[in-house]
Amino acid sequence: MADLGPAYIRQIWDDKRINAIYPPGEALYLGDVYEYERGVYRFRSTLGSRGIPVKSRRSQGNLTWTSKSKNSSKIVTKVAGKLPKGVVTSALGKADAGAIVQFTDSNAYVVSLSKVSVKQVTNLDAIAEHLAKLWWSNRWDTKYLIVSEVWQADSATILTSSSDSSQVELKAKANVQTARVSIADLSTKFTLADEGASSDHFVATELTPLFRAHKLGPSGHLEAAGRRSSAFDFLVESETDADMSVELAEIGAQA
Repeated sequence: MADLGPAYIRQIWDDKRINAIYPPGEALYLGDVYEYERGVYRFRSTLGSRGIPVKSRRSQGNLTWTSKSKNSSKIVTKVAGKLPKGVVTSALGKADAGAIVQFTDSNAYVVSLSKVSVKQVTNLDAIAEHLAKLWWSNRWDTKYLIVSEVWQADSATILTSSSDSSQVELKAKANVQTARVSIADLSTKFTLADEGASSDHFVATELTPLFRAHKLGPSGHLEAAGRRSSAFDFLVESETDADMSVELAEIGAQA
């Protein structure tokens, strides 16, 4: 199976302007240090391991968040006692109620998150001072990204496909009405029945699939950061290390 990570991360960013981890089952924590390399985020260390404290706050977990590939995925409702016209199922029987997610393009995806809470770092300025001093002493790489916001879902269903003709079957939970199935329903009202031969699937609770990040900027402050995008580049590579050495010199001299 093709590596779905880079395409998934790129599409989530381009569609929603938020960073996605892949695989989504990887746990994210505030203060984690990552590097964006070859299309995916790779864990490097933590601020805690460097003695840098992280302060935070958390929102109420009442958000619903959904996203899907444009024009390349659709949800077919299966009512108990009937088979959808033109659809062949392998796991759902005629008596089952459920939903079939069909993909018509490779690298397509569907994401359904429920009861999402957001946890944010509140002491970015203090963290920036620590990092500027580390950079001055050659102990910090400006390519590193600090996880500054984590989105945690109490329930999540994330489906991706490497084929242009695949489907994933989901079975409805007890007493669920399936006359109209929306993307939001997938994370709360269905369980995985058959994932298909050309797909990755993640159906879990307490998942942390989304995050925002910051990186040390030339001014010595933390700046919003994420994956490269042709439309909008948060990595801001116009500044060279030489530029940074001049602008961070005063900060480093105080270390």
